[in-house]
Amino acid sequence: MADRLAVVEHELAAVDALLEGLPGRLAGADPAAAAALAQEQQELEARRGVLADEQAALRKAQAELAAFRTRTATGPLHRADPQGLSPLDLASQTGQVSSGQAFNPAISVIPDIAYYSDDVGGGAFEIVEQVDGFGDGHEHEGASGGHGHGALERGFNLREMEVAFSGAVDPYFDVWATLAIGTDSIEAEEVYVQTRKFLPGLQVRVGRFFSGVGHINKQHPHQWDFVDQALPHQAILGGTLAETGVQVTWLPNLPVYTLLGFEALQGDNERIAHQGTEEHPGLFEETPGPRLFTGFLKVSPDMGYAHALQGGVSFGRSRSHQEVVEGADALVEEALDGATWFLGTDWVWRYDSARPLGRGDLTVQGEYLYRKKDLRPMAPDGAAVRAPQVSSQDGLYAQAVYGIASRWTLAGRMDVIGITNRVETGDRDTEYGSSRRYSAALTFNPTEFSRVRVQYNAGRFWSNGRATFHQVFVQFQMSLGMHGAHRF
Repeated sequence: MADRLAVVEHELAAVDALLEGLPGRLAGADPAAAAALAQEQQELEARRGVLADEQAALRKAQAELAAFRTRTATGPLHRADPQGLSPLDLASQTGQVSSGQAFNPAISVIPDIAYYSDDVGGGAFEIVEQVDGFGDGHEHEGASGGHGHGALERGFNLREMEVAFSGAVDPYFDVWATLAIGTDSIEAEEVYVQTRKFLPGLQVRVGRFFSGVGHINKQHPHQWDFVDQALPHQAILGGTLAETGVQVTWLPNLPVYTLLGFEALQGDNERIAHQGTEEHPGLFEETPGPRLFTGFLKVSPDMGYAHALQGGVSFGRSRSHQEVVEGADALVEEALDGATWFLGTDWVWRYDSARPLGRGDLTVQGEYLYRKKDLRPMAPDGAAVRAPQVSSQDGLYAQAVYGIASRWTLAGRMDVIGITNRVETGDRDTEYGSSRRYSAALTFNPTEFSRVRVQYNAGRFWSNGRATFHQVFVQFQMSLGMHGAHRF
Protein backbone atom coordinates (compact mmCIF):
# COMPACT_ATOMS: atom_id res chain seq x y z
CA MET A 1 0.00 0.00 0.00
CA ALA A 2 2.80 2.41 0.91
CA ASP A 3 4.59 1.62 -2.37
CA ARG A 4 1.45 2.30 -4.44
CA LEU A 5 0.78 5.53 -2.56
CA ALA A 6 4.31 6.73 -3.33
CA VAL A 7 3.81 5.96 -7.05
CA VAL A 8 0.47 7.80 -7.14
CA GLU A 9 1.89 10.85 -5.41
CA HIS A 10 4.84 10.88 -7.81
CA GLU A 11 2.53 10.74 -10.86
CA LEU A 12 0.30 13.41 -9.34
CA ALA A 13 3.27 15.74 -8.89
CA ALA A 14 4.29 15.14 -12.53
CA VAL A 15 0.77 15.96 -13.80
CA ASP A 16 0.70 19.15 -11.70
CA ALA A 17 4.02 20.21 -13.18
CA LEU A 18 2.68 19.72 -16.71
CA LEU A 19 -0.47 21.70 -15.93
CA GLU A 20 1.56 24.56 -14.49
CA GLY A 21 3.61 24.74 -17.70
CA LEU A 22 0.61 24.90 -20.04
CA PRO A 23 -0.09 28.69 -19.79
CA GLY A 24 3.41 29.45 -21.03
CA ARG A 25 3.01 27.06 -23.94
CA LEU A 26 -0.40 28.58 -24.87
CA ALA A 27 1.03 32.11 -25.09
CA GLY A 28 1.63 32.94 -28.74
CA ALA A 29 0.51 29.51 -30.04
CA ASP A 30 -1.33 29.36 -33.36
CA PRO A 31 -5.00 28.22 -33.36
CA ALA A 32 -4.17 24.60 -34.28
CA ALA A 33 -1.53 24.31 -31.55
CA ALA A 34 -3.83 26.03 -29.04
CA ALA A 35 -6.59 23.46 -29.77
CA ALA A 36 -4.15 20.60 -29.26
CA LEU A 37 -2.92 22.11 -25.98
CA ALA A 38 -6.51 22.60 -24.80
CA GLN A 39 -7.19 18.91 -25.48
CA GLU A 40 -4.01 17.98 -23.60
CA GLN A 41 -5.11 20.14 -20.66
CA GLN A 42 -8.48 18.34 -20.47
CA GLU A 43 -6.77 14.93 -20.48
CA LEU A 44 -4.28 16.02 -17.80
CA GLU A 45 -7.06 17.38 -15.58
CA ALA A 46 -9.03 14.14 -15.98
CA ARG A 47 -5.91 12.13 -15.12
CA ARG A 48 -5.28 14.35 -12.12
CA GLY A 49 -8.81 13.75 -10.86
CA VAL A 50 -8.35 9.97 -11.06
CA LEU A 51 -5.00 10.13 -9.27
CA ALA A 52 -6.36 12.46 -6.58
CA ASP A 53 -9.25 10.07 -5.89
CA GLU A 54 -6.84 7.11 -5.64
CA GLN A 55 -4.55 9.11 -3.37
CA ALA A 56 -7.43 9.95 -1.03
CA ALA A 57 -8.59 6.31 -0.95
CA LEU A 58 -5.08 5.04 -0.20
CA ARG A 59 -4.54 7.59 2.56
CA LYS A 60 -7.86 6.67 4.14
CA ALA A 61 -7.03 2.95 3.99
CA GLN A 62 -3.57 3.67 5.42
CA ALA A 63 -5.07 5.64 8.31
CA GLU A 64 -7.55 2.86 9.04
CA LEU A 65 -4.75 0.28 8.98
CA ALA A 66 -2.63 2.37 11.32
CA ALA A 67 -5.52 2.62 13.80
CA PHE A 68 -6.60 -0.99 13.39
CA ARG A 69 -6.20 -3.25 16.44
CA THR A 70 -6.99 -6.93 16.35
CA ARG A 71 -5.74 -10.18 17.86
CA THR A 72 -3.93 -13.25 16.69
CA ALA A 73 -4.10 -16.72 18.17
CA THR A 74 -0.93 -15.94 20.14
CA GLY A 75 -1.83 -12.45 21.35
CA PRO A 76 -2.47 -8.89 20.21
CA LEU A 77 -1.30 -7.91 16.74
CA HIS A 78 0.10 -4.54 15.80
CA ARG A 79 3.20 -3.15 14.15
CA ALA A 80 5.45 -3.91 17.14
CA ASP A 81 4.76 -7.63 16.83
CA PRO A 82 7.68 -9.79 15.70
CA GLN A 83 8.54 -10.69 12.15
CA GLY A 84 8.34 -14.35 11.27
CA LEU A 85 6.61 -17.17 9.46
CA SER A 86 3.36 -17.06 11.39
CA PRO A 87 0.48 -19.55 11.24
CA LEU A 88 -2.84 -18.36 9.85
CA ASP A 89 -4.59 -15.83 12.06
CA LEU A 90 -8.14 -17.09 12.43
CA ALA A 91 -9.01 -14.92 15.39
CA SER A 92 -9.09 -11.80 13.22
CA GLN A 93 -11.83 -13.20 10.99
CA THR A 94 -15.41 -12.05 11.26
CA GLY A 95 -17.74 -13.61 13.78
CA GLN A 96 -19.37 -15.74 11.10
CA VAL A 97 -18.34 -19.38 11.10
CA SER A 98 -18.97 -21.50 8.05
CA SER A 99 -19.12 -25.28 7.88
CA GLY A 100 -15.80 -25.17 6.04
CA GLN A 101 -14.20 -23.39 8.98
CA ALA A 102 -15.80 -25.67 11.50
CA PHE A 103 -14.77 -28.96 9.91
CA ASN A 104 -11.60 -27.98 8.02
CA PRO A 105 -9.09 -26.44 10.43
CA ALA A 106 -6.06 -24.60 9.08
CA ILE A 107 -2.94 -26.76 9.17
CA SER A 108 0.66 -25.62 8.86
CA VAL A 109 3.94 -27.54 9.03
CA ILE A 110 7.24 -25.76 9.73
CA PRO A 111 10.40 -27.92 9.77
CA ASP A 112 13.41 -26.39 11.53
CA ILE A 113 16.76 -27.88 10.49
CA ALA A 114 20.10 -26.62 11.80
CA TYR A 115 23.80 -27.28 11.38
CA TYR A 116 25.80 -26.58 14.55
CA SER A 117 29.44 -26.43 15.62
CA ASP A 118 31.44 -25.00 18.54
CA ASP A 119 35.03 -24.93 19.73
CA VAL A 120 34.51 -26.68 23.10
CA GLY A 121 33.72 -30.21 21.95
CA GLY A 122 29.98 -29.61 21.79
CA GLY A 123 29.89 -28.44 25.42
CA ALA A 124 28.75 -24.84 24.93
CA PHE A 125 25.15 -25.59 25.86
CA GLU A 126 26.29 -27.25 29.10
CA ILE A 127 28.35 -24.16 29.95
CA VAL A 128 25.26 -21.99 29.51
CA GLU A 129 23.13 -24.43 31.49
CA GLN A 130 25.46 -24.59 34.51
CA VAL A 131 26.32 -20.89 34.77
CA ASP A 132 27.27 -19.94 38.33
CA GLY A 133 24.41 -18.77 40.52
CA PHE A 134 21.62 -19.71 38.11
CA GLY A 135 21.66 -23.53 38.30
CA ASP A 136 19.03 -25.31 40.35
CA GLY A 137 20.27 -28.88 40.49
CA HIS A 138 17.95 -30.15 37.75
CA GLU A 139 18.73 -31.44 34.29
CA HIS A 140 17.11 -29.22 31.66
CA GLU A 141 16.49 -30.32 28.15
CA GLY A 142 16.19 -27.47 25.76
CA ALA A 143 19.19 -25.36 26.69
CA SER A 144 19.55 -24.57 23.03
CA GLY A 145 16.04 -23.82 22.02
CA GLY A 146 14.69 -22.72 25.33
CA HIS A 147 11.51 -24.79 25.46
CA GLY A 148 12.37 -28.44 25.71
CA HIS A 149 13.63 -29.70 22.36
CA GLY A 150 17.17 -30.69 23.42
CA ALA A 151 20.60 -29.17 22.91
CA LEU A 152 22.06 -29.34 19.42
CA GLU A 153 24.72 -31.86 18.50
CA ARG A 154 27.67 -30.87 16.36
CA GLY A 155 26.63 -31.44 12.78
CA PHE A 156 23.09 -31.57 11.39
CA ASN A 157 20.03 -31.50 13.64
CA LEU A 158 16.28 -31.61 13.23
CA ARG A 159 15.48 -29.14 15.98
CA GLU A 160 11.78 -29.70 15.57
CA MET A 161 8.95 -29.92 13.11
CA GLU A 162 6.16 -27.64 14.24
CA VAL A 163 2.66 -28.77 13.28
CA ALA A 164 -0.14 -26.30 14.01
CA PHE A 165 -3.89 -26.83 13.83
CA SER A 166 -6.32 -23.95 14.26
CA GLY A 167 -9.99 -23.44 13.66
CA ALA A 168 -13.13 -21.63 14.72
CA VAL A 169 -15.45 -23.86 16.73
CA ASP A 170 -18.41 -21.47 16.63
CA PRO A 171 -18.95 -17.70 16.81
CA TYR A 172 -17.61 -17.73 20.36
CA PHE A 173 -14.50 -19.96 20.48
CA ASP A 174 -11.32 -20.78 18.57
CA VAL A 175 -9.11 -23.80 19.17
CA TRP A 176 -5.35 -23.78 18.66
CA ALA A 177 -2.96 -26.73 18.89
CA THR A 178 0.77 -26.60 18.17
CA LEU A 179 2.89 -29.76 18.36
CA ALA A 180 6.69 -29.81 18.32
CA ILE A 181 7.87 -33.10 16.80
CA GLY A 182 11.50 -34.04 17.39
CA THR A 183 13.53 -37.07 16.37
CA ASP A 184 12.34 -39.06 19.38
CA SER A 185 9.60 -37.02 21.02
CA ILE A 186 6.33 -35.18 20.49
CA GLU A 187 5.57 -32.21 22.70
CA ALA A 188 2.35 -30.25 22.96
CA GLU A 189 3.69 -26.71 22.92
CA GLU A 190 0.32 -25.01 22.95
CA VAL A 191 -3.18 -26.47 23.12
CA TYR A 192 -5.85 -24.02 24.15
CA VAL A 193 -9.34 -22.64 23.62
CA GLN A 194 -9.72 -18.90 23.13
CA THR A 195 -12.83 -16.76 23.15
CA ARG A 196 -13.84 -14.89 19.99
CA LYS A 197 -16.68 -12.78 21.37
CA PHE A 198 -16.88 -12.01 25.04
CA LEU A 199 -17.26 -8.82 27.03
CA PRO A 200 -16.01 -5.75 25.09
CA GLY A 201 -12.21 -5.86 24.86
CA LEU A 202 -12.00 -8.97 27.05
CA GLN A 203 -10.50 -12.27 25.91
CA VAL A 204 -10.08 -15.54 27.82
CA ARG A 205 -7.68 -18.35 26.98
CA VAL A 206 -7.75 -21.76 28.68
CA GLY A 207 -5.29 -24.62 28.18
CA ARG A 208 -1.54 -24.80 27.68
CA PHE A 209 0.00 -21.68 26.16
CA PHE A 210 3.06 -19.45 26.08
CA SER A 211 2.76 -16.83 28.80
CA GLY A 212 2.25 -13.22 27.73
CA VAL A 213 5.00 -11.89 30.02
CA GLY A 214 7.75 -9.97 28.24
CA HIS A 215 7.98 -9.62 24.48
CA ILE A 216 9.63 -12.72 23.01
CA ASN A 217 8.23 -15.27 25.45
CA LYS A 218 5.02 -15.70 23.43
CA GLN A 219 6.93 -16.25 20.18
CA HIS A 220 7.49 -19.68 18.65
CA PRO A 221 11.04 -20.49 17.47
CA HIS A 222 10.19 -19.74 13.83
CA GLN A 223 9.40 -16.16 14.90
CA TRP A 224 12.78 -15.54 16.54
CA ASP A 225 15.33 -13.24 14.94
CA PHE A 226 18.08 -15.63 16.09
CA VAL A 227 18.47 -19.40 16.17
CA ASP A 228 18.52 -19.51 19.98
CA GLN A 229 16.46 -17.94 22.74
CA ALA A 230 17.64 -14.81 24.56
CA LEU A 231 20.02 -15.63 27.41
CA PRO A 232 17.99 -14.05 30.28
CA HIS A 233 15.01 -16.22 29.36
CA GLN A 234 17.19 -19.33 29.24
CA ALA A 235 18.88 -18.68 32.58
CA ILE A 236 15.99 -17.22 34.60
CA LEU A 237 12.91 -18.92 33.13
CA GLY A 238 14.58 -22.05 31.75
CA GLY A 239 13.64 -20.94 28.22
CA THR A 240 10.08 -20.13 27.23
CA LEU A 241 7.54 -19.90 30.05
CA ALA A 242 4.83 -22.30 28.79
CA GLU A 243 2.21 -23.43 31.30
CA THR A 244 -1.28 -24.85 31.67
CA GLY A 245 -3.84 -22.49 33.11
CA VAL A 246 -6.05 -19.55 32.26
CA GLN A 247 -5.20 -16.15 30.77
CA VAL A 248 -7.46 -13.12 30.79
CA THR A 249 -6.57 -10.04 28.74
CA TRP A 250 -8.38 -6.73 28.46
CA LEU A 251 -7.93 -4.32 25.54
CA PRO A 252 -9.87 -1.19 26.54
CA ASN A 253 -11.12 1.26 23.94
CA LEU A 254 -8.53 4.00 24.56
CA PRO A 255 -6.73 6.44 22.25
CA VAL A 256 -3.48 4.66 23.15
CA TYR A 257 -3.16 0.90 22.65
CA THR A 258 -3.20 -0.57 26.16
CA LEU A 259 -3.35 -4.27 27.01
CA LEU A 260 -3.73 -5.67 30.53
CA GLY A 261 -3.25 -9.37 31.21
CA PHE A 262 -3.47 -11.78 34.14
CA GLU A 263 -2.61 -15.49 34.25
CA ALA A 264 -3.23 -18.23 36.80
CA LEU A 265 -0.90 -21.12 35.90
CA GLN A 266 -0.40 -24.61 37.24
CA GLY A 267 3.28 -23.97 38.02
CA ASP A 268 5.60 -26.57 36.46
CA ASN A 269 8.52 -24.34 35.40
CA GLU A 270 11.87 -25.81 36.48
CA ARG A 271 13.39 -22.44 37.40
CA ILE A 272 10.60 -20.68 39.26
CA ALA A 273 7.79 -23.13 40.12
CA HIS A 274 9.25 -26.64 40.22
CA GLN A 275 7.65 -29.47 42.21
CA GLY A 276 9.96 -32.24 43.43
CA THR A 277 7.43 -34.73 44.77
CA GLU A 278 7.59 -36.95 41.67
CA GLU A 279 11.40 -37.10 41.59
CA HIS A 280 11.81 -37.31 45.37
CA PRO A 281 8.68 -38.84 46.91
CA GLY A 282 8.51 -38.42 50.65
CA LEU A 283 10.93 -35.52 50.64
CA PHE A 284 8.50 -32.80 49.60
CA GLU A 285 4.81 -32.12 50.02
CA GLU A 286 3.09 -31.20 46.79
CA THR A 287 1.40 -27.81 46.66
CA PRO A 288 -1.83 -27.96 44.64
CA GLY A 289 -2.16 -25.69 41.64
CA PRO A 290 -2.42 -23.05 40.50
CA ARG A 291 1.02 -22.23 41.89
CA LEU A 292 2.21 -19.47 39.52
CA PHE A 293 0.48 -16.13 38.97
CA THR A 294 1.59 -13.52 36.43
CA GLY A 295 0.47 -10.15 35.18
CA PHE A 296 1.55 -7.85 32.37
CA LEU A 297 0.84 -4.44 30.84
CA LYS A 298 1.57 -3.39 27.25
CA VAL A 299 1.35 0.19 25.95
CA SER A 300 1.87 1.31 22.35
CA PRO A 301 1.35 4.99 21.48
CA ASP A 302 0.39 5.97 17.93
CA MET A 303 3.54 7.21 16.19
CA GLY A 304 2.26 7.27 12.63
CA TYR A 305 2.48 4.70 9.89
CA ALA A 306 6.27 4.36 9.63
CA HIS A 307 7.08 4.01 13.34
CA ALA A 308 5.84 1.74 16.12
CA LEU A 309 6.80 1.73 19.79
CA GLN A 310 5.71 -0.71 22.47
CA GLY A 311 6.68 -0.82 26.12
CA GLY A 312 5.69 -3.37 28.71
CA VAL A 313 6.11 -4.48 32.31
CA SER A 314 5.59 -8.00 33.69
CA PHE A 315 5.43 -9.63 37.10
CA GLY A 316 5.13 -13.21 38.33
CA ARG A 317 5.03 -14.99 41.67
CA SER A 318 5.21 -18.69 42.47
CA ARG A 319 3.93 -19.73 45.87
CA SER A 320 5.87 -23.02 45.74
CA HIS A 321 9.28 -23.81 44.26
CA GLN A 322 11.29 -26.90 45.25
CA GLU A 323 14.94 -27.73 44.60
CA VAL A 324 17.50 -30.27 45.78
CA VAL A 325 21.26 -30.00 46.27
CA GLU A 326 23.04 -33.16 45.14
CA GLY A 327 26.46 -34.28 46.27
CA ALA A 328 28.66 -37.21 45.31
CA ASP A 329 26.97 -40.12 43.54
CA ALA A 330 23.89 -37.91 43.00
CA LEU A 331 22.90 -38.23 46.66
CA VAL A 332 20.56 -35.55 47.96
CA GLU A 333 22.37 -33.42 50.51
CA GLU A 334 19.67 -30.84 51.02
CA ALA A 335 16.13 -30.04 49.98
CA LEU A 336 14.87 -26.49 49.51
CA ASP A 337 11.27 -25.32 49.45
CA GLY A 338 9.87 -21.81 49.24
CA ALA A 339 8.57 -19.03 47.02
CA THR A 340 9.94 -17.15 44.01
CA TRP A 341 9.00 -14.01 42.15
CA PHE A 342 10.22 -12.19 39.07
CA LEU A 343 9.65 -8.91 37.28
CA GLY A 344 10.64 -7.57 33.91
CA THR A 345 10.32 -4.80 31.38
CA ASP A 346 10.42 -4.94 27.59
CA TRP A 347 10.71 -2.32 24.83
CA VAL A 348 10.39 -2.56 21.06
CA TRP A 349 10.78 0.15 18.41
CA ARG A 350 10.11 -0.63 14.78
CA TYR A 351 10.68 1.51 11.68
CA ASP A 352 9.05 0.64 8.36
CA SER A 353 10.98 2.24 5.52
CA ALA A 354 8.18 1.49 2.99
CA ARG A 355 10.86 0.18 0.62
CA PRO A 356 10.12 -3.18 -0.99
CA LEU A 357 10.60 -6.52 0.80
CA GLY A 358 11.93 -5.16 4.08
CA ARG A 359 14.82 -3.14 2.70
CA GLY A 360 15.71 -0.39 5.15
CA ASP A 361 13.41 -1.66 7.91
CA LEU A 362 14.83 -1.48 11.43
CA THR A 363 13.73 -3.10 14.69
CA VAL A 364 15.39 -2.41 18.04
CA GLN A 365 14.27 -4.23 21.16
CA GLY A 366 15.41 -5.18 24.65
CA GLU A 367 14.22 -6.85 27.84
CA TYR A 368 15.29 -6.95 31.47
CA LEU A 369 14.41 -9.76 33.90
CA TYR A 370 14.98 -10.00 37.67
CA ARG A 371 14.29 -13.10 39.77
CA LYS A 372 14.39 -13.66 43.51
CA LYS A 373 14.09 -17.02 45.31
CA ASP A 374 13.44 -17.32 49.07
CA LEU A 375 13.87 -21.02 49.93
CA ARG A 376 13.78 -22.85 53.26
CA PRO A 377 16.17 -25.79 53.72
CA MET A 378 14.73 -29.17 54.67
CA ALA A 379 17.44 -31.69 55.56
CA PRO A 380 16.39 -35.18 54.39
CA ASP A 381 18.09 -36.93 57.33
CA GLY A 382 16.38 -34.78 59.93
CA ALA A 383 19.55 -32.89 60.80
CA ALA A 384 19.49 -29.29 61.96
CA VAL A 385 18.17 -26.98 59.30
CA ARG A 386 20.36 -24.00 58.43
CA ALA A 387 19.24 -20.48 57.62
CA PRO A 388 17.01 -19.77 54.61
CA GLN A 389 18.63 -19.32 51.23
CA VAL A 390 17.82 -16.13 49.35
CA SER A 391 19.15 -15.77 45.81
CA SER A 392 18.86 -12.82 43.44
CA GLN A 393 19.73 -12.94 39.73
CA ASP A 394 18.97 -10.77 36.74
CA GLY A 395 19.72 -10.46 33.04
CA LEU A 396 19.07 -8.34 30.00
CA TYR A 397 19.43 -8.46 26.25
CA ALA A 398 19.40 -5.83 23.51
CA GLN A 399 19.18 -6.53 19.79
CA ALA A 400 18.72 -4.78 16.46
CA VAL A 401 17.56 -6.17 13.10
CA TYR A 402 18.12 -4.17 9.91
CA GLY A 403 17.01 -4.89 6.35
CA ILE A 404 20.27 -4.52 4.45
CA ALA A 405 18.63 -5.45 1.13
CA SER A 406 15.38 -6.87 -0.19
CA ARG A 407 14.72 -10.13 1.72
CA TRP A 408 18.05 -9.85 3.58
CA THR A 409 18.39 -8.88 7.27
CA LEU A 410 21.43 -8.42 9.50
CA ALA A 411 20.92 -8.76 13.26
CA GLY A 412 23.11 -8.16 16.29
CA ARG A 413 22.44 -9.08 19.91
CA MET A 414 24.12 -8.70 23.29
CA ASP A 415 23.06 -10.82 26.29
CA VAL A 416 24.17 -10.28 29.89
CA ILE A 417 23.15 -12.34 32.92
CA GLY A 418 24.30 -11.99 36.51
CA ILE A 419 24.62 -8.22 36.77
CA THR A 420 23.02 -9.05 40.09
CA ASN A 421 24.06 -12.59 41.04
CA ARG A 422 23.97 -13.13 44.78
CA VAL A 423 23.13 -16.02 47.13
CA GLU A 424 22.58 -15.24 50.83
CA THR A 425 22.52 -17.98 53.47
CA GLY A 426 22.34 -16.61 56.99
CA ASP A 427 25.49 -14.56 57.55
CA ARG A 428 27.10 -15.92 54.38
CA ASP A 429 26.80 -13.82 51.25
CA THR A 430 28.17 -15.29 48.00
CA GLU A 431 28.62 -13.07 44.95
CA TYR A 432 29.03 -14.60 41.48
CA GLY A 433 30.27 -12.88 38.34
CA SER A 434 28.29 -11.88 35.27
CA SER A 435 28.30 -13.77 31.96
CA ARG A 436 27.98 -12.33 28.47
CA ARG A 437 27.20 -13.49 24.97
CA TYR A 438 27.46 -11.65 21.65
CA SER A 439 25.56 -12.80 18.55
CA ALA A 440 25.37 -11.84 14.89
CA ALA A 441 22.94 -13.33 12.35
CA LEU A 442 22.49 -12.94 8.60
CA THR A 443 19.07 -14.07 7.32
CA PHE A 444 17.77 -14.54 3.78
CA ASN A 445 14.05 -15.06 3.14
CA PRO A 446 13.65 -16.18 -0.51
CA THR A 447 9.87 -16.02 0.01
CA GLU A 448 7.53 -15.77 2.96
CA PHE A 449 7.61 -19.59 3.05
CA SER A 450 11.35 -20.16 3.44
CA ARG A 451 14.34 -18.93 5.41
CA VAL A 452 18.09 -19.51 5.56
CA ARG A 453 20.10 -18.08 8.46
CA VAL A 454 23.76 -18.06 9.49
CA GLN A 455 24.57 -17.10 13.09
CA TYR A 456 27.71 -16.69 15.18
CA ASN A 457 27.87 -16.56 19.01
CA ALA A 458 30.80 -15.65 21.27
CA GLY A 459 30.36 -16.30 25.00
CA ARG A 460 32.32 -15.42 28.15
CA PHE A 461 30.77 -17.23 31.12
CA TRP A 462 31.38 -17.99 34.77
CA SER A 463 30.46 -21.69 34.79
CA ASN A 464 32.52 -23.67 37.32
CA GLY A 465 35.29 -21.20 36.56
CA ARG A 466 35.94 -18.93 33.62
CA ALA A 467 34.80 -20.41 30.29
CA THR A 468 34.68 -19.05 26.76
CA PHE A 469 33.20 -20.54 23.60
CA HIS A 470 32.36 -19.78 19.98
CA GLN A 471 29.30 -21.20 18.20
CA VAL A 472 28.24 -21.33 14.55
CA PHE A 473 24.70 -22.13 13.37
CA VAL A 474 23.26 -22.59 9.90
CA GLN A 475 19.46 -22.78 10.02
CA PHE A 476 16.90 -23.84 7.40
CA GLN A 477 13.19 -23.17 7.95
CA MET A 478 10.32 -23.88 5.59
CA SER A 479 6.60 -23.31 5.99
CA LEU A 480 3.97 -25.51 4.40
CA GLY A 481 0.26 -24.86 4.65
CA MET A 482 -1.93 -21.92 5.57
CA HIS A 483 -0.25 -19.17 7.54
CA GLY A 484 0.02 -15.42 7.60
CA ALA A 485 2.43 -13.77 5.17
CA HIS A 486 5.97 -13.27 6.39
CA ARG A 487 6.34 -9.59 7.16
CA PHE A 488 9.40 -8.22 5.47
